[in-house]
Amino acid sequence: MLKNAAIASIIILVLLLGCTQGPVIPLNKSVGNLTLVFNISNDSVLIQDIDNETVEEQVDEAEEPKVEVAKESKVTLTFNVNIPEYTPPNEKIYLVLKDFTNYQKQRIEMSKVDDRNWRADVKVEKGSLVRYVYDRGLHADDPYNKFPRGKKESFSKDVQITFRYAYAGNDVTINDAVADWEDIQASRNDSGTFEGYVKDSENKAIVDATVSIAGVHLGTDYEGRFKLAGITPGMQNVVITTNDGSYKYHTQEVGIKSAEKTNVNFTLEKSRKINVVFNVEVPEDTPKYANVRIFGNVEQLGSVQWYRNALYAENMRFAAMNKSGNVFTVNLELYEGSYVEYVYSLGSSTLLTEVKDSGSSLIRSFVVDSQSNIKNEKIGGWRAQNQDATSLIVSVPSGGEEPVLFVSNGYVQMHKYADERWALTIYGYKPDAYYFARGMVPDGRELVSEKRGVKTDVGGDISITNIVSSWVWLDSAIVLNYTMKPLITPKARNFVNGVTLKEEYTPDYLPLYSSTFKRLKANNVSWVGIPLLWQMSSIEPMPEIEFRSIKNYPIGPSISDIKKIVREAREKDLKVILHSQIVARNTKGNIAEPHDDEWFDKYLEELERTLVFNAVIANETNAEMLVIPRNGHLQFKNPTYKSKFDTRMQNILDKVRARYYGKLISDDSYEAAMSYEYFKKLDYVGLYWFERLNIRNDASLEEIEVAINGLLNSKYKEVSLRNNKSVVITQFAYASVDGSINQVPEIAENLEDNANVKLDVEEQARVYEAFLRVVADKEWLNGSLAFNYGLIDQPEGKSFDIRAKPAEVVLSNYYSLYEDEGKNLTQAKENRIPGLDFADYTLVLLDLTVPSDGISCASLGIYSKQDELLQQVKVCPGESYSWIAPDGRRFRIVVYDTSPGYLLRSIWAEVAVFG
Repeated sequence: MLKNAAIASIIILVLLLGCTQGPVIPLNKSVGNLTLVFNISNDSVLIQDIDNETVEEQVDEAEEPKVEVAKESKVTLTFNVNIPEYTPPNEKIYLVLKDFTNYQKQRIEMSKVDDRNWRADVKVEKGSLVRYVYDRGLHADDPYNKFPRGKKESFSKDVQITFRYAYAGNDVTINDAVADWEDIQASRNDSGTFEGYVKDSENKAIVDATVSIAGVHLGTDYEGRFKLAGITPGMQNVVITTNDGSYKYHTQEVGIKSAEKTNVNFTLEKSRKINVVFNVEVPEDTPKYANVRIFGNVEQLGSVQWYRNALYAENMRFAAMNKSGNVFTVNLELYEGSYVEYVYSLGSSTLLTEVKDSGSSLIRSFVVDSQSNIKNEKIGGWRAQNQDATSLIVSVPSGGEEPVLFVSNGYVQMHKYADERWALTIYGYKPDAYYFARGMVPDGRELVSEKRGVKTDVGGDISITNIVSSWVWLDSAIVLNYTMKPLITPKARNFVNGVTLKEEYTPDYLPLYSSTFKRLKANNVSWVGIPLLWQMSSIEPMPEIEFRSIKNYPIGPSISDIKKIVREAREKDLKVILHSQIVARNTKGNIAEPHDDEWFDKYLEELERTLVFNAVIANETNAEMLVIPRNGHLQFKNPTYKSKFDTRMQNILDKVRARYYGKLISDDSYEAAMSYEYFKKLDYVGLYWFERLNIRNDASLEEIEVAINGLLNSKYKEVSLRNNKSVVITQFAYASVDGSINQVPEIAENLEDNANVKLDVEEQARVYEAFLRVVADKEWLNGSLAFNYGLIDQPEGKSFDIRAKPAEVVLSNYYSLYEDEGKNLTQAKENRIPGLDFADYTLVLLDLTVPSDGISCASLGIYSKQDELLQQVKVCPGESYSWIAPDGRRFRIVVYDTSPGYLLRSIWAEVAVFG
């Protein structure tokens, strides 16, 4: 029977009555019997006159990208804009329309109404979501207005405007006010504040909805709340959207008053899922190995990460199509009413896209409706007239599942057409400097002394065959150089045997998680810590934490990506710890310095908002454990502040518990855990370990064991006794360098290319082995997480990462000995349908609903020991139900999946209980 706070996942079954041969790259145009051979870094590179493959560096810079739209009805948008009084006289104001890549597609000179007001009328596709911005002309160093600098409008010195939104549902007048210009800014004291909530028709908060006003794209928090100060008074256009289109667009005009708060609440209408089939016929000269990709302006097509107040399509995030002859097909679930801009591409959203004869990118668009769900299209061409093709073919070392990247001015994912062979064709230019990488840039780059290059004076179509001899930080033989001592059998108990993933993140990393989780499972890892990072956008004069990248750079996965990563971990049967942190990178000021009461109260307000938001995300993703971010740096000299902080944290934890029923764990220092009472309210006291052992670098395994055992008994056990909780080491970290035994936390920072620091994977493995041998005898220590586990193999890397190093072998061997948390399940009584026992109750699958859209919901019953039905509830896959037992204990029941109706006269549901 499960004890309190146990976690279980089972499948409940109810019985009812009764060639890997790569294709040949075809020839296209011949330039004679030309064969050139030259050497780069000992790699033989052959240039010969075959054809076919596509990459294109940039749209023709002499021409603006054009957007091809479906022949739909048009509406007129009238833009009225009020500009700052200090705007230089005799300058013109322009309305710049942008495509989903944030390049301009149309520049419109506005008409002057008076010295402060300008106007323009534009016809656009009905139902479109228009991106636009105002400027005063083109800057000399930015003639195509591609980059966020120049004479564009600005919200403030901290917030740049890449685009605004306008929804073209009907003919409408849009009133805007420019706050500042990027190159001319003045102090203003007349601004107002806009705040409110975004909810659905059932009054449920919509999390991470986008509220766009004055060129700022706010993300709503766990309550659906948003707030923006510093808005120029006057009429402002508001557009509310969701990244995936699951709610219909909402637009409204609001009046902002000087030095006042404008409070408006919004209700969004849910949108229906629509299957949209893309069928596209490709030209005959399309490379035979290539797979067509679709990039676009919605989440399903790669636009996933808000980056400093702008939404971008990512290089490695796209809809991949399936090939049948010369037709490529993909079926996507989009939402009715969504405006979709997209490109067909052999590379990225701006490189190797479908082009017109002129070379400009062809961007298509349509509004998703409930009838026309099949798009039969034909690609005119991948290259403009008279453009040469340069085909790059590369053979790479065997092993690894990550994609190979071509890196020049930017990077693009190549096409795999045979084992360890990748290819890409570039049109219109010959790259004079490039290299290859695996999975990510720059950590996965090839090991070469200089970039490769193509002779630009070679005319016609050519093909270049490259060989990657080795990748940087990758030597597959290095793991063989360590011999372990006989394993020590740990005392039987549950154990959080896991790793925390690499903190650094870009949306392009997402494709690497599947192979990473597969590797972890194969190495006996049961728990994975997924970074959930919030950035402080300001410390002075007042603290502020960003849930959406507006002022500062994003450092962690978006909420949408967190859900995708957790789903991927679930598919590999891993348990999830959302490892939340609040960081202040690139933020001026020091949070640990003394501040006044007003600052301190604001920090506590921001902290509460963040921690409760984390609880909501953990609950929605069904994470088994949630980290309470560290606050060990807040060792207050003022005892009043310290006491107030401790009391407030206990109150915050109560609010977290009300929204999340998994386990709570800290990630903090020994000093903090010995100073505050709120640690006693957690399920585990999590402590990070960057301990200097103060022994010889070449100390024996036994000597290291003595040092680690002394620290555990003198410090960490004391934490367990004080708080009456088991301890979990949340970040166990030693770099793979000589001297890591006596490390400081910074020892692994920026050392990869430092020749003065010697690689020593054996020393790292020795520390890990000593630690796990000592831990085997500590009943009060219930888990450890190896810190900063990477997404690609780097056995010669000098960082904390243990992936593909001897330390990972050590970890795998010892983790296999532990009984994983949550495995102690007992079957129900024989006189009942087999079910799931938890605490003093049993959960039983009673029936499934009739499938709708292929999905059946589970009808569940909760029984007492006396077989009394206490509660019956219907829960659909991906949803959860919170139940308060008669004894007051809280439980959360999660349904992950169900059978699609009755299979072989039986039904099943995959269910977990959190309590």
